[in-house]
Amino acid sequence: MKISIVSPVYNKGKFLEKHIDSLVNQAYADIEFIFVNDGSTDNTKSIIENFKKENNLENKIKYIYQENKDQLNAILNGLNYITGD
Repeated sequence: MKISIVSPVYNKGKFLEKHIDSLVNQAYADIEFIFVNDGSTDNTKSIIENFKKENNLENKIKYIYQENKDQLNAILNGLNYITGD
């Protein structure tokens, strides 16, 4: 069974790499990670994209950008991209 994890993110660039690292090091292998950037003005996008590229996780991590709405709307938007069971 494939698991989808949706993470809304907003201006938390300095904590983001640790968060992503924690998620991808889970024991369960069939997981996809969907990060919905809710209009961040920091380096959130580059951190996610660089981590994805450097760790060869293009097939596991999806990056979505949306104008700043709020956390709930970011989660709801992320649900449009899940492919898990």
